[in-house]
Amino acid sequence: MSVDRRPSSGHSSLIRADGLWFHDCGLVIQAESTIFRVSGGFLGTHSPIFRDMLSLPMVHDVEMIEGCPLVRLPDTAQDVTIFLKALIYYDFFEPSPAPTTFEILSAVLRMADKYQVAALRKRAGYEDQLRAPNLLVGGGMPFTAIVTLARQFSFSNSTESAIIQCSMTVEDKTRFVIGRRVLEVNENSKIIDFLWSPMIIDGCKSSHACVDSKLTCRSEAEDWRREPPQKILLPLDLWDRDDWARLDVCGKCLPVLKQAHRAALASFWNRLPQVFDLPDWSELDKMKAEALA
Repeated sequence: MSVDRRPSSGHSSLIRADGLWFHDCGLVIQAESTIFRVSGGFLGTHSPIFRDMLSLPMVHDVEMIEGCPLVRLPDTAQDVTIFLKALIYYDFFEPSPAPTTFEILSAVLRMADKYQVAALRKRAGYEDQLRAPNLLVGGGMPFTAIVTLARQFSFSNSTESAIIQCSMTVEDKTRFVIGRRVLEVNENSKIIDFLWSPMIIDGCKSSHACVDSKLTCRSEAEDWRREPPQKILLPLDLWDRDDWARLDVCGKCLPVLKQAHRAALASFWNRLPQVFDLPDWSELDKMKAEALA
């Protein structure tokens, strides 16, 4: 026997989301033609965006569904479904190394980033040092889409993780092997060039001490690159936010070095498609959109 999942009255064109309609909760969310009945308090606990949204005074003529206020979101029904399931059902989107799909990962990242859900960002591998989950994308998901997702959300080694665990063509695997070697040698060196060029920064208040600290950090980074203690380090691993605490430079040098590092990261991302013998980012973005359509 089929179950009618439409609201009882007034919104007959809307469909209740399967598994995301909880009768004891007091908020209805609409995305496209799908509606979700969930706990506003629960969402507010995880997302400051929802917390602020739901803390606004309720207007007297607010639209209601089955006695619950209705909030419309501009997101797709699929993204909202994946987002809410990842929040509510822990086994739907488990931390790495539990497998997931490209579709789920990309939706979780988009929504967690948009609604500032830190726990989901961390679980998805969005924080600086975490790795992307095992992607079960199969042969139909092109390498370009995976690389573009990695770039968009600043994964360190998600390209590597995805390639190893996906069914890739021989051509794509060759691109990866060659590109990986370029990352380990050429790009790793470029990403830490800011530590010795220029050697002395204009206005430096303690040139000897600052130069000594920069060269010490550069030498340590080079040692990590040649003989890493646990893993092969790639450009986004080689210098991260924790490393700034080791750099003992004056107040004039520090902001200049941070700006130089940001410029090095931006330059690295711009070169990344070339490293893997791929089109530039604008073309990759088009190809990703076509692959996910």
